Amino acid sequence: MVKKKRILIIDAPLGGGHKSISDSIVDALQKKSQNLEIIHEEIDVTRQQFLYQLSIKHFSRVYKAFYQASNVIATPSQITELEAVTAYKQTEEIVMKVKPDVMVSNLPATSLTVPKIVKKHGLKSKCVVFVADPFNPHRSFFNPQADHICVATTASYTIGRKFKIPSERLSITGHPIRAQFYDDSKSKQELRDKLRWSERLFTVLIGGSGEGGDKVEEILKQINEKDLKRIQVVCMTGRNEKLYGNLVSNKDRYNFPLFPYKFVENPADLLHASDVVLAKAGPNILFEAIAAAKPFVPTHHMEQEAGNPDYIKASGVGLLKNRSYSFADIVADIQSDETLQEQLRHNINRVRTEHKDAAEKIARVVLRM
Repeated sequence: MVKKKRILIIDAPLGGGHKSISDSIVDALQKKSQNLEIIHEEIDVTRQQFLYQLSIKHFSRVYKAFYQASNVIATPSQITELEAVTAYKQTEEIVMKVKPDVMVSNLPATSLTVPKIVKKHGLKSKCVVFVADPFNPHRSFFNPQADHICVATTASYTIGRKFKIPSERLSITGHPIRAQFYDDSKSKQELRDKLRWSERLFTVLIGGSGEGGDKVEEILKQINEKDLKRIQVVCMTGRNEKLYGNLVSNKDRYNFPLFPYKFVENPADLLHASDVVLAKAGPNILFEAIAAAKPFVPTHHMEQEAGNPDYIKASGVGLLKNRSYSFADIVADIQSDETLQEQLRHNINRVRTEHKDAAEKIARVVLRM
């Protein structure tokens, strides 16, 4: 009997993005081979996540300065020591318990520490890293000791080469998204009927997790004041309980139907049933919108996502707000301008094709190890 290849996926509860990447890779691996034992483990980063949320909310300039400085000044060994404080012990315990043939992660902390753990204990485990930020990745993703590093874009590939990753250990795969976001077998009308939305109204989907609650209410106010006709708005609030409560309590203030959601089991259905997506310019929601063939409008971004709005503009998959062009103006233009709709559709379909097989490409790399 052939021994099953043991694959360890390491995640952390950092919001839906990292887990969604891992899930898409697991799905692709299972489709490629039945002779696998896949173990999915999480490291606890509760304290680190609290500090991150605190810093971006109240000390955003300090966080930006630290991010930029650590990306330029810090050496890989210094970054490894910093990450070791947060992840080394937990990661070591997991790796020694599982003793995988291949470890796969899209977290900088584990991509830095696993090769060190493997060397320390004389293991034969291979380490495959997916760089979760497609345009402005931190150098901590690019550990020269990793066996292979997968990146989403040529921009990220160029950064990897800058940090001395050999070309034979660096692959451009596209950004992996779960297959249901590409599945357009259900009609928009069918999905809206299931969700109990109006079938005929232009539908705006707004994402507002813990990092974007204030933006959501600002956008709703703009749309309300512009008094757009034949429109409905859907809000995914995620872990932001306060925002969800505010939206539920104040639904009657708006002159359009408002549908607030907490965590949803079917986010792909919500995207497919919508006409445009407004959200923080995180890579996952961006490429999920592209997979579902929806225009994307970034509401804000973190420092590590600084390249994403530039990409949205350059690729033509969405529109950007500026001082004289509000979120409500953008929604109104996309709703009413058929030529603009066609341009966006054409651009989105081009990019969609480029990234559609990303998870499968990463799975091939993992299975080669």
